[in-house]
Amino acid sequence: MKDFFFVKIALFIAFYTSITFGFTSLDFVLPDLEIKIGRDCFRYSGNFCLLRFYSEAMVSMRPSPNTSDIRVMEKIARDTHKMINWYSFNSYQGCCSYQILTYLKFGQNFGYSPEHYLSKLTDFSSVGKSLNYIVVRRYPYNCANVISYISFGDRSVLKIYSNGRDVTNDIFTLPLNPNQEIFVFNGTAQLLSYLTFDWFKLYVMCIEQPWICDSFPIKTTD
Repeated sequence: MKDFFFVKIALFIAFYTSITFGFTSLDFVLPDLEIKIGRDCFRYSGNFCLLRFYSEAMVSMRPSPNTSDIRVMEKIARDTHKMINWYSFNSYQGCCSYQILTYLKFGQNFGYSPEHYLSKLTDFSSVGKSLNYIVVRRYPYNCANVISYISFGDRSVLKIYSNGRDVTNDIFTLPLNPNQEIFVFNGTAQLLSYLTFDWFKLYVMCIEQPWICDSFPIKTTD
């Protein structure tokens, strides 16, 4: 009987850990005209498109999915998608099929209400947002790696998806922005040092959505 009690306690701890802890991130696509999703993004923004709040963490044991979740999420998406560059590339005026499907997959499935998912999606503070993965393509004229996707989350190990190429010491760059600015990073060490979420906010997101830096100030150093 005592052993059974301890097993129940162990199972509870394991279950609680799986609910409380798990990888989360904010994922973005950049307007890279050489790939389809980049061109889709460019139709709405020359700077960035927010893809999703990604979660592997079960945050609550909500009862069976609330029948109002889809309706509530659609209203939330209509009200906010232009403010945060969260677009549905296959929907009229950029809303709302993709937003709903993204919420169902990465929100409702993990116990997030629509309102809770929105709070995570619009949490642009820098806490817990390390550069954790990028997807790059080779630019043939100068051998630079153009960053097409970028993700910031609570996993500090950087993963680079480069079609199997070793790009450790290569040059990285972001797609040309509407101001015709080019940002270049020499190797992964410089990428990790400079391409922080604060940097991304300052030079990419807040150019188009200045309210983000007003609401989530950039950390400054003397």
